[in-house]
Amino acid sequence: MCQSSFSLHSGSFDKGSNNKETIYSNIEKLRNVNDKIKSFDDLLFKEEDIFIANFIDDKQLFEILFLEHASFSQDYKTILIDIVQNSKNQTGEDYPKVGLNHIAEDIIYTVEDLMQYYYKCMEETHNEEEFSVCIERYFNNLKFQNKIDDTLKTLEGGGLKYFSRDIIKSLVCLENEFKTILNDNHQDVRKSLVKYSSMIGLSTTIEGNADRKPDFTFGFKKDDKSAISVCCEPHVKLCNSSKSSDSTYYYNRLHFHVGQEGVEEGKILIGSIGYHR
Repeated sequence: MCQSSFSLHSGSFDKGSNNKETIYSNIEKLRNVNDKIKSFDDLLFKEEDIFIANFIDDKQLFEILFLEHASFSQDYKTILIDIVQNSKNQTGEDYPKVGLNHIAEDIIYTVEDLMQYYYKCMEETHNEEEFSVCIERYFNNLKFQNKIDDTLKTLEGGGLKYFSRDIIKSLVCLENEFKTILNDNHQDVRKSLVKYSSMIGLSTTIEGNADRKPDFTFGFKKDDKSAISVCCEPHVKLCNSSKSSDSTYYYNRLHFHVGQEGVEEGKILIGSIGYHR
């Protein structure tokens, strides 16, 4: 299952830059990371020695936050107090680290770092039920049909173990880029798929056989909560396994709909991630 707890790394608050503007910028990044973690209902802890970190100008963090009044921006003090004070002390477990000042490559400093961490976790999740929980939780601009885990179980060629990387890559681009691609191409889905394919390095197309449309039609909800069936014709061809020496062509597909007003808040709809021939 994807990790749901993180810890503020005290070492990243220690001996950082003495340039206040740099620290203020890093605090803003930390606030964004904290807000993103909270938006997923995940948890942020702190290492117990964080308040005695040598924060700036040979003053420890607790001095800056609670004793100093003139030398450090009150607004940024308030932000840090809110983050640090509201984080429980880490006890025992070793959580992924969130940092303020850059001291190592394996620490999370930005929302982009955080999302890359989540994506990597999902790539390494090979149980269909757990994978479906993760993608529904961390892809907020996508809406998955209710039985997406059942479609995942139909993946041929070894299942998620050998296809999760391409699935996540496809979903990330749908989450972050596809609506912009669609707007740039004046809502032309076929032209948008060309750009999308080039970005993910995978083939995409639209189902051309009208007789097969029922196979790619899935249930979703209108914004008024009434049911609606949506045909998810555009699809990504997940035809190559990541297993070394496996050159078999597989008929795995990720079927989606670009979204429509009044349905699932206009989100991109994911109908199926599995075997379709």
